Amino acid sequence: MSSLGDPNVIPSGLCFPWAWQDVQDRGGLLVHGTIREPFKEPANRYWHAWSERDGIVRDWQCMKMGYGGRWRAKGYPVDVFYELYEPEHVVKYDADLASIRWLKTGLMPKHRHSVEGAPKTSRRR
Repeated sequence: MSSLGDPNVIPSGLCFPWAWQDVQDRGGLLVHGTIREPFKEPANRYWHAWSERDGIVRDWQCMKMGYGGRWRAKGYPVDVFYELYEPEHVVKYDADLASIRWLKTGLMPKHRHSVEGAPKTSRRR
């Protein structure tokens, strides 16, 4: 699912395991749901996962891949992230609940909603 070689595609596929590890290492909440692609009309919706801690949203694309403009490598203030990306179908797990779920099933928590316009693969810029 990763799209690291294509400059026209925002890398995807590692957001959930990265967010899970971030929450395990540093605390906070693991969050997943659909988000809206900002500054694009029509805007696509896609599944995403991130961590929230101390009023900051951290995700793999921003923290490791260099996306996010002025928030790159720092994380977004929660209110800015929610205003820009308009998350829906949001589910939040603390570190223990995320770990228990993973240990019991061997899988990361799956998205439970079908969202029209939420691609299952990498998203185009």
